This record gives sequence, C-alpha cells and structure tokens, in this order.
Amino acid sequence: MVVKLCLDGKIVNIVSAYAPQAGLKEVVKAKKDAKKIWEKYGQQEDQERYKRHKKQVKKAVTQEKARDMYEELGAPEGERKIHRIAKSRDKNTIDYSHIKQVKDENGVVLCNEDKIKTRRKEYYEHLLNEENPIKFFEDGFQNLGMTHTISRKEVKKALKKMKNCKAIRPDGIPADVWRSLGEEGIDMRWDLEKKIYSQEKIPRE
Repeated sequence: MVVKLCLDGKIVNIVSAYAPQAGLKEVVKAKKDAKKIWEKYGQQEDQERYKRHKKQVKKAVTQEKARDMYEELGAPEGERKIHRIAKSRDKNTIDYSHIKQVKDENGVVLCNEDKIKTRRKEYYEHLLNEENPIKFFEDGFQNLGMTHTISRKEVKKALKKMKNCKAIRPDGIPADVWRSLGEEGIDMRWDLEKKIYSQEKIPRE
C-alpha cells in the first residue's frame, strides 16, 4: 500500500509498514528455491542467499499478521478482541509460583501453610523411598548364529540420505566429500564399514 503526500508542492510516497512489498507466496517460493540450490551445490554464496530469503519471509509473515490483526481490530468485533488480548497479556504477567492450596491423601484441599509443608514432606518421602517390584527372568540362550555383514547397497543408501553442510562425523570427512567421490567413494566407505564390523572398533587412521 502506498500513500502519497503533497508537501510544499512536492509529492512524497509513503509505504505502509503493514503491507509486504512482495506477495507472501512469491517470497516463500523464492526461499524454497534458494534452499534447493544451496542443498544441491553447497556453496557459501548460496547459503547466504538462502539466509537473506529466510529473513525476508519472516518479515513478510510478520507484516501480514500485523495487517490482518489491525483489520480485525477495525471491525465491529475488534473491541472484544482487544479486551481478550489485554486479558491474556495480564494473565501472563501473574506469578503463580506461590500456590497455597494442596490436597491431602483424601483429596481435601489444605490451606494452612504448616499442613501444606507437612503434606509435601510426606509426599516426597514416599515418592523417593518407594521400592518398585523387580521381575526376574530365566536365563536365555546365547545367540551364536551368524549375522549378515553390511552390504554395498546399504552403504549407498546411507550416503544418499546424508545431507550437505552438516557437522562432520567422527571420521572427520563431510558428507558432501563422500558423495562427490561417486562409486569409488561408496566402495571406500563400504570397505571401511566392513573393517569396523569385523574388528568391532573404529580405526584411528
């Protein structure tokens, strides 16, 4: 929304603070496109572009909500909504940390402070010293059967699910590096996983 003012023969355009400069759908679409480009190529400039679009979306959503709210407040039902907002904000400022009503074992509300302290002491003594029944099961048989090793298909599927620009794994190699190696990287990773599986420990180098 643009308002034109005439000051000393000069026309000044004033843009409303509650109307987004671009349509909300267009801004959201631009953010999604920027995110796809960043996830695909993983460049620093793509990440910065995505962050800029993300800030624009937040700003546009805030402006849209503010505009809708002011339009609702200007309607006949707006007065009642103002009272609801004021009541809700006043309720949020009330401190409920000092509760003077506690129920005893029979469900009777206690209002005396000494009785409340006694009831709390009894409750926590029972809570922290209660013994839960322990169930014992018979000893089972040890599983000595052979297990399947890690397949190349599983490694390929796992690498495909890994996202770019994430924290590195214990091996110190980012996911996009493994993915950029192609089939050779899958074979290298597969050999490493089989070695870890057979030796039951992660090699230091």
